[in-house]
Amino acid sequence: MRAGPAPDHTLPRKPGGSSLVYRPSTGGRMVRVVDGIILVWVVAWIVIGLAVARDVRNLGTLSDTVVRAGTAVGETGRALHALEGLPFVGDRIARVAGQVDAAAAQAVRSGRDSRQSVESLSRLLGASVAVIPTLPILAMYMPFRISRAREVRAIRRAAARAQGDLMFEEYLANRAV
Repeated sequence: MRAGPAPDHTLPRKPGGSSLVYRPSTGGRMVRVVDGIILVWVVAWIVIGLAVARDVRNLGTLSDTVVRAGTAVGETGRALHALEGLPFVGDRIARVAGQVDAAAAQAVRSGRDSRQSVESLSRLLGASVAVIPTLPILAMYMPFRISRAREVRAIRRAAARAQGDLMFEEYLANRAV
């Protein structure tokens, strides 16, 4: 089936005036549907980003566990230092106690550093998951939406000024089709 000729979007000329040409635009209802879809998309990715950030931040409890274990190992090292005075084994215990102290300090340091890294990573991942899927969509859609809003405002202003103008009413009727 062949389509008929393209509709004539040129308004008739007023005597002494130029003809008006318009481009058919998307209906207001369809724009609202697309607005709703994009809003749901953006909100969904923000919620997913927040969930990712929360879950990654919860990994910080492992860091807290390492700090607690390091602290407990440090207490063991201090207890071993009390045995340094024993004859025959005191100097061996002192060496082991020093190694235990060093391991404990390293565990506490690592736990605190990894906690900070997990916090940073949770913020970065959460923001990335929320922004990367939404920014391109918004960057493509917003110019259309802004121009559509300007067009609607211009037509409303023109309609308010042109009440009773048959040419303008005909223009709006053709545009609605």
